Amino acid sequence: MASKDKLGFFKVGLMYIGLLLSVVAVFLGSLHYFKGEKIISTVITFVLILCCYFIIDQLVRKKEELRKNSSYNRRLSFLLYSLYFLIALPLSFFTIHGLNVELNAKKEIQNSYKTVATDLDIMTSDFNNYAEQMRSQIKIELQNLMASKKISKENKDTLQTKYGINDELLASTPYDVITNNKTNDIFDKLIANQRKLNDEYSPLILASSQKIIKWNL
Repeated sequence: MASKDKLGFFKVGLMYIGLLLSVVAVFLGSLHYFKGEKIISTVITFVLILCCYFIIDQLVRKKEELRKNSSYNRRLSFLLYSLYFLIALPLSFFTIHGLNVELNAKKEIQNSYKTVATDLDIMTSDFNNYAEQMRSQIKIELQNLMASKKISKENKDTLQTKYGINDELLASTPYDVITNNKTNDIFDKLIANQRKLNDEYSPLILASSQKIIKWNL
């Protein structure tokens, strides 16, 4: 009798250890799958694990009854096993996904984030070059639109709608001053917007990349 009690205790212990390992594995897998959403991952993990535990507990408790050959027991057995496999599929998916990310994809992901700071610097440099090109193109376009003393109506309309240059400004200010001021104004706004975005998002991106590089679940 004592050996049976020990065996039963051992089986129950193994079941709880298995459930604990399942909680960890499923949580990590769902955490990876749902991109770090801890609340969603926690809810999904405990719903799936509790459902799985309940079904296994029922199968163990009703094992003797289910062996009896009756239509009710066959339907109940089919229902419990069907529910078990329906729950086991997402459990297995999240577990395999988590293990695959941790064992196979983790290093590759971390390495790809090590160049984030350099990539941001390259993007900033590329944007500055783009802004310089835009300044040159805008200056040339404005010079072409105001190439003659008597600007055509079509060119005036373009200057008004595209650059906000009206007849009053054209009449009171030299064309080269208008060209330089408008070109520099557009360029300065481009650079200011780029710096604002950079100041707003770069720290967040760099902080996230550092978390991924130090990732050690």
